[in-house]
Amino acid sequence: MGYAFDQPSSPVLIAHRGASSQAPENTLAAFDLALKLRADAIELDVRLTKDKHVIAFHDLTLKRTTNGKGKVNKKTLAELKSLDAGTYFDPSFQGQRIPTLEEIFEKFGNQTFYHIEIKNFFQPFNNLPEKVISLIKKFNLQSQVTISSFNPIALIQVNHLLPSLGKGLLLQYPQSLSIVHKGLSYFVSLDSLHIPVENVTEGIINHIHDMGQKILVYTVNDPKLIRKLDLWGVDGIFTDDPRTARNALMVEG
Repeated sequence: MGYAFDQPSSPVLIAHRGASSQAPENTLAAFDLALKLRADAIELDVRLTKDKHVIAFHDLTLKRTTNGKGKVNKKTLAELKSLDAGTYFDPSFQGQRIPTLEEIFEKFGNQTFYHIEIKNFFQPFNNLPEKVISLIKKFNLQSQVTISSFNPIALIQVNHLLPSLGKGLLLQYPQSLSIVHKGLSYFVSLDSLHIPVENVTEGIINHIHDMGQKILVYTVNDPKLIRKLDLWGVDGIFTDDPRTARNALMVEG
């Protein structure tokens, strides 16, 4: 899959929407900072614009992180590019724009690993997975990318389009783990399961490992909790603050 999970840096530290505690989320500034802070991978959310371009953006609407209004999928790329996606976070980031996935790949290439969450839960049959896979192939990043989603249909589509690509299921409630996993296994081979930190226990981690899969936990910024998850054996941690997370995992000589 898209992460070197056996690398010396374990658990893998994944910058959630980039270094989003110190820069506006899902922007080139946040991704650039994440790499400078030694994140192993960057996480980003992708959606389709009205004219079918793939952009990095989390919310359904523009209000929280831009100076625009309305639904993202009702705007063209040109309309979205006219918006400021940085000032809401801090005036020093004024002028940051909503990036396309193509721009992200162009800038960072194979410098990092990518964790791409497909955000099409309310439009489960749109062609977002196809568009994303096309860009991954264009930039020859098949070995650098893992795709995740709350939408099982998206993962099935990804599996059909590019079976070798890493695939992770986002699962809010691990209590439904066995049922969901058993049902999906007929259609797609999952590489990892991604669980919110408030719902994770050492027992759940062991159970997922017993199923032969990796477990990634989101979103964790507290150093003590990061160290606990490390002791419990998680494979990856999503964090808004890669510098604090990296420091938390450093072993004193």
